[in-house]
Amino acid sequence: MTASTIRSFSFGLLLATCIIGIVYYTSMEQTIAKPQERIPKLTEKSAKSFLEEKGYKIVSKQEWTQPQSEQKPDKPVLSQPTPPLNVTITVSAGTTSSDVANALQKQGVIKNTSDFIQYLTDHQLNQKIQIGTYKIKQGMSIVEISKIITQ
Repeated sequence: MTASTIRSFSFGLLLATCIIGIVYYTSMEQTIAKPQERIPKLTEKSAKSFLEEKGYKIVSKQEWTQPQSEQKPDKPVLSQPTPPLNVTITVSAGTTSSDVANALQKQGVIKNTSDFIQYLTDHQLNQKIQIGTYKIKQGMSIVEISKIITQ
């Protein structure tokens, strides 16, 4: 490389840097707005209305620090009926494992019929269900129930 080539290259770099700097600083002046133009003045009223539009509930500091027991509930609390502790299931001739599972779920003994049926199928107990009347306690496991109805 000769000295004139290096000078030409460095002059090109200097010229490119100057052009980029001019473009950067002139475009920044256009995008920077005055603070009063960018952000509207925030008031308590406008903040409350915005939050209420979005579905938030506004409470005062006194309401916030008030104990829960003193606050009135928005909706009355309804107690759910408790299922019976003992359930009687009658298995008659022609009753399938899905019929038994549906009856157990209806009585609130099991939550998922497919789990009960799957257990009986996996352990080849679905064909061994015996005819009779069975007392099943609330909270028994699928294993315990299957032992009772297949003995």
